[in-house]
Amino acid sequence: MSAARTPIDVIASYPAHDGTLWSMLASRAAAAPDREFIVFHGESLTYLGAAQDVGRAAALFAARGVRAG
Repeated sequence: MSAARTPIDVIASYPAHDGTLWSMLASRAAAAPDREFIVFHGESLTYLGAAQDVGRAAALFAARGVRAG
């Protein structure tokens, strides 16, 4: 039986990110794109699928003039 991994061990296994929600999602999508991110009403979304959806939403907001701050 293997020892349980600590949260720090898990975090350290992914590429570095800048602490934003987007960078954390992108980091996980880069490391494990096909890994299941979320299941809602029986539908599964991978890390890559979630990152792509977030990217499309961000582009939509930016096109409508939404900016940081």
